[in-house]
Amino acid sequence: MTQPNLLLRNYEFAQLFDAEHLRRLDADFLAILNTENAVLYEQLVAYRHKTRPFEREEVSQCLILVAQHLAEFITSLFNIEQPTGDLKDAIVRDNVIFKFKETFILRLAKRRVANHTITLSFHELDDWLNKQLVPSVVLPADQHFADTVTEPLSVVDNTSNNPQASAYTPAFYDRELAVAHYAMMLSEAVPQNPDELERFIDWCVL
Repeated sequence: MTQPNLLLRNYEFAQLFDAEHLRRLDADFLAILNTENAVLYEQLVAYRHKTRPFEREEVSQCLILVAQHLAEFITSLFNIEQPTGDLKDAIVRDNVIFKFKETFILRLAKRRVANHTITLSFHELDDWLNKQLVPSVVLPADQHFADTVTEPLSVVDNTSNNPQASAYTPAFYDRELAVAHYAMMLSEAVPQNPDELERFIDWCVL
């Protein structure tokens, strides 16, 4: 069986299948844990060796906290700090999308479906939304942001309508993320146009 050519820190990949090296790896982790959080280290050792009783809640809390340190240890072991950091950043960026969907789609739009008449078509509302996105919520050109994009700028070609747009628009952008940022901006501040929030909720409904 061909072993993957992984560049582990202080270990070879094949050693991860050897009991002696696994014990050394475990000792390395415990030493780091003891340095970073001596109290948590003592709790883990006591739990492992059953030197004192633990309540269920205490065990759960201990293991959750240890898992955070273990994740960092494994990340360091496999030399994947950079991709792991990038993934964390992407998850944080996407949090605004989940918040937007929870607030606008699952609450406000759902509430409006049964008792509100929408006079504009989806195409009209979408054209209006496109004109709001570039100047208000698309972030300045940023390499880390650009690495996550999925749609070309041509889907929102309104720079001629707003002279500031060209200065704030990267070559590509993530429209879903832009919509989410715009939505949360509306929910956190009073819009200049009183109809803006209402129109956006109509867009969410359709």
